[in-house]
Amino acid sequence: RRRRMEVAEEYELAARPNRSRIEDVSEATWITRKQVAILQQPRGKVLQTMGHMAGDDGAARQWQLLPEEALFMVQQGLLAMRNEKEARAMAVTEAMDRVFSGGMSPFFFHAYAKIRDAGFVAARAEGNFHGRPLLHVWKPELSKKWRKSQPSFVMGVVRCSESLSSSSCEELVRLQSRSNCPLRMAMVDDSFAVTFFDVHPNPDTSGAAGNPSCEFP
Repeated sequence: RRRRMEVAEEYELAARPNRSRIEDVSEATWITRKQVAILQQPRGKVLQTMGHMAGDDGAARQWQLLPEEALFMVQQGLLAMRNEKEARAMAVTEAMDRVFSGGMSPFFFHAYAKIRDAGFVAARAEGNFHGRPLLHVWKPELSKKWRKSQPSFVMGVVRCSESLSSSSCEELVRLQSRSNCPLRMAMVDDSFAVTFFDVHPNPDTSGAAGNPSCEFP
């Protein structure tokens, strides 16, 4: 019952109702120096498409969440996340401050949250574009077997005010050839509205063209 009150208070601070069932709320500790959340009490089906097992220096392997995964779960009312040596769960605003002050782009997070809200599975891919992580994305129908499936597409995130230089277009061409799957781009404006584009790099001109994607709401 005490944990239920903490999660409810967390969402009251964010002016957002928490409709999660208590049996689906996981518990985790945020490790600032590593920028990960370590799960102590994993619960709920959402963890089938989130997190990874990791361990170093001979330590026992632990289920960890990357910053975007942890913050998304907190916002959804599915994670009670605490700082080290603190009993109180963070408010949503506190979790956002922790994650963004650690270096993660809010533009990247809003693109990530948008595709997760739409039912897609997303996980970091190797490399980055415009200083932000690339994402491998699987369509909702692949959610039960995504770890063993080819990604549906790879996605980069750019801010609408950023111009795509010729070198950026050349990088898109390299990404396309390296990923062996379609390329999408999430354009995020200063109000954090997200528009998705299908990208078609043109190796002959070192350029790229884009059309609005119809896959996303």
